[in-house]
Amino acid sequence: MRPWVRALPVAGTIAAIGLAVAEWTVAPRGGGAVLGLALLGLFAPAGLLAGGVVAAALGGAARMLPELGPNLVALWRRTGAHPPDIEADRRAAGWVLGAAAALTLPGAAVAVVHLAVSQYFAVQAFAAMLLGLVAVVAGASAVAAAPALAFAAREAVRLFPPGWALRGALGLLGAGVAAAAALLVARVGLGARILAAPGEGLAFAALAGALAWALGRSRAQGGRAGTALLAAAAALALGAHVGAAYALPRAPGARLALTGGAPAGAKLLALTNRLYDRDGDGYASLWLGGDCGEGNPAVHPGASEVACNGVDENCMGGDLCKAEGAGRAGTAGPGTGTPSAGPGTGLGSAPAGPAPAVDARAGLPAGFPAHPNFLLVTIDTLRADHVGYAGYARPTTPRIDAFAASAARFMRAYAQAPNTPRSFPSFLCGRMPGGIAWQEGALNFPAVLPENQTVFEVLAAAGYYNTGAFQHYYFTRDRGFAKGFAAWDDEGALDLKDSNTDSPAPSVAAKVTRALESLRGRREPWVVWTHFFEPHGKYMDHDGSPSFGTSWLDKYDGEIAYADRYVGTVLDALEKSGLAGNTVVVLFSDHGEGFLEHGFSFHGQSLYEEVLRVPLLVRVPGLAARAVDEPVRLIDVAPTLLELASTPPLDRAQGRSLVPLLVGRPDAARTVPAEMLPAPAWPHAAKALIVGGWKVIHHVDEGAWELYDLGTDPGEKTNVFDARPAEAAKMRALMEDWLETGEPPLVP
Repeated sequence: MRPWVRALPVAGTIAAIGLAVAEWTVAPRGGGAVLGLALLGLFAPAGLLAGGVVAAALGGAARMLPELGPNLVALWRRTGAHPPDIEADRRAAGWVLGAAAALTLPGAAVAVVHLAVSQYFAVQAFAAMLLGLVAVVAGASAVAAAPALAFAAREAVRLFPPGWALRGALGLLGAGVAAAAALLVARVGLGARILAAPGEGLAFAALAGALAWALGRSRAQGGRAGTALLAAAAALALGAHVGAAYALPRAPGARLALTGGAPAGAKLLALTNRLYDRDGDGYASLWLGGDCGEGNPAVHPGASEVACNGVDENCMGGDLCKAEGAGRAGTAGPGTGTPSAGPGTGLGSAPAGPAPAVDARAGLPAGFPAHPNFLLVTIDTLRADHVGYAGYARPTTPRIDAFAASAARFMRAYAQAPNTPRSFPSFLCGRMPGGIAWQEGALNFPAVLPENQTVFEVLAAAGYYNTGAFQHYYFTRDRGFAKGFAAWDDEGALDLKDSNTDSPAPSVAAKVTRALESLRGRREPWVVWTHFFEPHGKYMDHDGSPSFGTSWLDKYDGEIAYADRYVGTVLDALEKSGLAGNTVVVLFSDHGEGFLEHGFSFHGQSLYEEVLRVPLLVRVPGLAARAVDEPVRLIDVAPTLLELASTPPLDRAQGRSLVPLLVGRPDAARTVPAEMLPAPAWPHAAKALIVGGWKVIHHVDEGAWELYDLGTDPGEKTNVFDARPAEAAKMRALMEDWLETGEPPLVP
């Protein structure tokens, strides 16, 4: 074997180390030396293995290379220098292009089907089955069609000058490969990833190539330098892998940084965990698995705990045994009860328990109707910190800001889920997403089952005429939450793919305007719910809207401004209708958006403030505007509407009415829960709790914890779970109680 072939495992290892350094450099949450060790332990063995596979593949071909090169050169010269061989030249060109077309056909068919169909499948297994079937059929078709393709190509190359057919075919082939590579880079955003990691990977790849060249200069088949370097690379890869396997589970910060900020490393980690998962429960004991019972598939971080059986099924530090009043057996920490307040902790500092027994509608304006009208305006993906009334510097929301000046402004309002298909049903039912009965809840867009009672069903039973005005893929009647609506207009909605590039705000505003005009003569009270989708990516340019720049965040702000314009149109229509005097207007968003604050450039993948904090405005005719700083939840909106409408409460509601806060009355403090349920688009489970100024996040899959002091660290930059053990223990106790009972703690 030639020396340069023998050097490939070493070169692959060094290139892999370069990629590990690149990912460690750009990981947004750091992770320290343990994260670097983990990335090294993942990448180095992969690079060594890849280099070895390539070396083995090329080893047999290396003997042919000295002859292959001169033969290709001779063929190139001969096809251009001897006119009598024109037909042979054309036949060779035809077979080159025909074979290329035949080889391209299966890949092209798979790509087309994936882009057009399978990428929108909710169940990835079905998508894989479809693509596999397409690949088999297209491959068989390509083999059968190869002779015909070669004949067609041979006739086509007659357009080339005599003697240049093969050269032209090779040129076309090279251009096609380059174009396909450019298209792939543009499609997957590889260019942006390389720019995000400023050249480290390329630099180390160049170093690996230089090493391979240097080793190749040695003529000794068993050169000491090559042997020593190969042994060192193998020792480094094995040592880093074993060391990281034991170090990583003991460093939660590094585990979170790896899964959230190192894309390639996270994929290698998932593969590694599958290799180490001996009992098939989806979790391993080493690396990031968190499995405390390897060999027992009933014991893993995602398992349900069985009380007092002596087994820690969910790997949270002991058996839960509430009956003995000792919390978790074998632990010295607090039990699962509500923690008492400690000095300066911010936990339990506000009064807990139910609100004082007072008239539910006390404080509402004199003459406030028993059954007011309601206009609900929801805006997709609108962060709380990107609206003007909350202090944002850019003029993104002039119309919303003007409305906020006459409304109650809830400055710390939180969604209970980081994505639309979990957040809206939670609002409608006044319950956490995990407490809703789903039809195939493992889907990306599951429907809610009929047994879920919604706020609009209760209002309809009380005599309300409910109208929905939308234009988006998600708001179809079959989702299960159109119950109670007399009119539901989703006309013009496109499919999932096209909805993301649609700009339906003008049409939606026109629908609401028509609905308000039709309601002017009705005697019964009414509800109009409408939704503006625009701030959700993909971001589009709009004539006449402010342009803040070309970055993702700039375009996001432009979409907010575009939606704000048509929110103003709806508010103007309400005023012109003459119905504003007895209409409660509620405006909120279903979730926010991430812009790499914690490594995520989209929502639905984390429970940080940027995706949970949302605007919430409530204008009650006759009530003074006010800013409310107490934390509130979107699950509180439905009980608020029902209390204002003098109707019975929702079945099994977990939210609590905001009317006391609307009228300025003292109210019991609220704990803010949020959760991320697994789905094909993001198959990870996590839960978050906010109590006063403290926020805990538990990553159920990884068994990892984060704790933030939102008072001093509103951007959640410093995880103090290990640095503040007293507060961590109290917040963890609350979280464990939620995990074991299925009911989130709703008061401190």
